Amino acid sequence: MKLNLNVFKYVFYFTFCFPISTVKGQQLVDKSVENHRDKIIEFLISKKELLGDSKSFQKMIYATNVGSTCEIYEIGTTSSHSIPFLMIIEDNAIKFLETKELQAEINSILNYMKKKNCSSEKVIDILSNVVAIYEQNIKMSNRNAIIYKCDIKN
Repeated sequence: MKLNLNVFKYVFYFTFCFPISTVKGQQLVDKSVENHRDKIIEFLISKKELLGDSKSFQKMIYATNVGSTCEIYEIGTTSSHSIPFLMIIEDNAIKFLETKELQAEINSILNYMKKKNCSSEKVIDILSNVVAIYEQNIKMSNRNAIIYKCDIKN
């Protein structure tokens, strides 16, 4: 069986080179919040998501927009076990939401979207993304409770 060299080149490229360029091209911190990076790091340190010197965490955080035109962001560390938080930027002031109390925090989100005149479609889109973040936190806290419960033995 003859190996076609051209086919081999394409297979090699798509197997090895394309994924590397894709990973390298991912942007962890949205450009619109780049100037708030230090405040995000300070918040994550205060929540004990990051430990140590704040200067060493520049590439260990993410901030992604939950709703394209409304400035609501999911923030956290790039660790697989990190807790996601929400951040709202209004008039250059930052409000962090801990994603623990859905009923109380959802009012802040709804009030913010009302001030920004977000369309009903945007509100639904943002709320579905926000609910997914809360669901993730609930699953993580339940999993941690089970792990801690299993670790306790007499």
